Amino acid sequence: RSLGSFTGIWRRFERVGEFHGATIISDYAHHPTAIKGTIAAAKEFFPHQRLILLFEPHQHSRTKELFTDFVAAFDGVDALILSEVYGVVGRTDKADRVSSQDLLAEVIKRDTAPAKAYFTKTLKEAESRLRDIVEEGDVVLVMGAGNVDEVARSLARTK
Repeated sequence: RSLGSFTGIWRRFERVGEFHGATIISDYAHHPTAIKGTIAAAKEFFPHQRLILLFEPHQHSRTKELFTDFVAAFDGVDALILSEVYGVVGRTDKADRVSSQDLLAEVIKRDTAPAKAYFTKTLKEAESRLRDIVEEGDVVLVMGAGNVDEVARSLARTK
């Protein structure tokens, strides 16, 4: 009975709703290994649907230290939106600064790069981009440890 009523864990492949016929999933993934795992799960659950990923990197130092791993983490998505790195107050040293724009430049050089790839300075811009490109039947993965979950919830509230 307990398993039958279990709705899942908040922000771990959490289906938050739909936007114009697209499934919206929010996930806390903020490390390359978790990103790859979430993409693999989405491809398993939705094998014939277009995958759109919005990712907000969390912390400049993490993004810089794992930069190469992040570049390879987005394989398998059809469209990628990278919002600017979420800077954690008190954890960002000038030497650690890196931009999602730098990350995207390397992602699109790969043979396995998504067909569509975008950089946005803000989550507001990211949401606007999603609203423009999402089509009925898509699966939208919204990932990161910062405020990016707000985009998933906003899309799901849209009628």
